[in-house]
Amino acid sequence: MWSSLCEIFEKDSQQQKCNLLQEFYNYLFEKITDISTDISKLHNLRYNLEGLNTDIDDDMLMVKIIGTLPIEYKYFASAWKYMQKEEKTLENLTARFLAEETRMEEKWIT
Repeated sequence: MWSSLCEIFEKDSQQQKCNLLQEFYNYLFEKITDISTDISKLHNLRYNLEGLNTDIDDDMLMVKIIGTLPIEYKYFASAWKYMQKEEKTLENLTARFLAEETRMEEKWIT
């Protein structure tokens, strides 16, 4: 009985892991939400995958964020590419996006 339950749980966990990985790799930023919401969704996927012993490191997450940017942020990817290596952190990337998003919103208001 116990081994049957373990097999079911392992299959469910494996299926959940596959589903989450597919969702992570296929994720595209939604035009109706803001950047911070999209970044939060990717962080959530990462957190859920880590709960299933699947590591998504900071570099992978940064590449995913930059690679799925809406067209109005594509210049950001070019600027990021030329930054110093030690400045390329997930915290910096997130902070810069939030600042840029605020700047763009203010631009549309005025």
